[in-house]
Amino acid sequence: MAMGRAVAAYARWRDSGDARALDDLREAAGWLSRRGNALFSSLNHGWLGDGLAAAGDVAGARMHAAQALRRARRSDLLGAALACRSMCLLSARLGHIAKAKRYLEKAQHWASVNRHSRREQAENTLCAAELALACGHYDQATALLAGADAEFSALGMDA
Repeated sequence: MAMGRAVAAYARWRDSGDARALDDLREAAGWLSRRGNALFSSLNHGWLGDGLAAAGDVAGARMHAAQALRRARRSDLLGAALACRSMCLLSARLGHIAKAKRYLEKAQHWASVNRHSRREQAENTLCAAELALACGHYDQATALLAGADAEFSALGMDA
């Protein structure tokens, strides 16, 4: 039940940007954690890192990204690439471009470790486009965005 609430909360946040959805996600993840349910907890931490980074909560985003990566080192891979992408874009917004590029490389690593997930690779290409845009590399961003669109379309994930 709590994992379902976590999924619904993240989906609600992605759809609306409603900060209360992040509170619901935090509550569901905490409930699972307090009961010792670590299964897929990297995904919850990746989602929280993503939401908190977008909301500008640097400390919260870093904490949850670190927890997602700790879980990934214990073979719970689902949230690792997302955590790295979130930290990539947060670092870029803070003007730390070299750090952002390192996080993108880490996201690519985790996507390849996660059975070469094509969806994660497409998400990484989209993140690379956003990073190129943040750096003012508009032609590169356009090419990367077209590549991400093609990758998502090949997966049947048309916008």
